[in-house]
Amino acid sequence: MFDCLRFADGLGRKAALVCIAALCVLLLASCGLRQSRMRAEAAVKEFHALLNQGEYDDIYNAGDDQLKKGWTRTDFDAYLGNIRSRLGTAGKSTVGGYEVNASTGNGTEVALSVETRFDYGTAQERFVWRIEGSRAVLLEYRADLTPAPGPRTV
Repeated sequence: MFDCLRFADGLGRKAALVCIAALCVLLLASCGLRQSRMRAEAAVKEFHALLNQGEYDDIYNAGDDQLKKGWTRTDFDAYLGNIRSRLGTAGKSTVGGYEVNASTGNGTEVALSVETRFDYGTAQERFVWRIEGSRAVLLEYRADLTPAPGPRTV
């Protein structure tokens, strides 16, 4: 049936089938993890669109209770407002690294390190999302800002 089964003459046919089944499970899991990462990356774009529109309450309201335990609405709005006032509009983002954890018992968590160019500088952002089906829910957000050197023309 499979040529690779001949490879396992010493192990036996059942052991080879178990190995093949395990490989299939790993491949399916990796596809799910990749989809979770892609969903988190799409959520970053949605986050930036809302940030650019000044819709800070929408970001906060859609966030997880974990986000809301770390921030009051007023403090979160002020934090995002500070980012916008210092750096302007978010533009191109590049994912520098990611971690996917599917063993949380609460869905899959995806942490992304993202560098985003704004009108007047860059931000090193860290997002942590929980993927629930096709939905990404924000658990954590922080940004280290690097304003562009020199005077800003308004």
